[in-house]
Amino acid sequence: MLLRWGLAIVLVMHGLGHAMFAMAAWTKIDVGFTASPWMLPGGMMPDSLMGRISAVVWLLALAGFLIAAVGLVTSAAWWPGYAVGAATLSLAVLLLWWNTITPGSRVWVAFVDVAVLFALLGPWKARVVEIIAQ
Repeated sequence: MLLRWGLAIVLVMHGLGHAMFAMAAWTKIDVGFTASPWMLPGGMMPDSLMGRISAVVWLLALAGFLIAAVGLVTSAAWWPGYAVGAATLSLAVLLLWWNTITPGSRVWVAFVDVAVLFALLGPWKARVVEIIAQ
């Protein structure tokens, strides 16, 4: 039970961190991002149209992680699917904006996303879910 709650807290905190990009895209709040554009051609910045579209994807990932955390705490069978979906969205957008996100943030975002995908997409998924459920 302690493991389940601990992982739920990680999912919540990780999910809430995704709000930083939305703040960068839609407000003038300095969230510490660099002045570097995204990885694709065109020099897009977070406050561009593509940045705002990416912010929506980040917010979908945020919602997915929060829903997964609720499902994890309540022992719902569907929580791994939400966690995998959120991690996939998060990692995809992170890679697009790798140059813009601060080094510390991008390392931790990538670490959590890859850990979720590794744990829940491998042949050991059932065992991982079983251990977490105890």
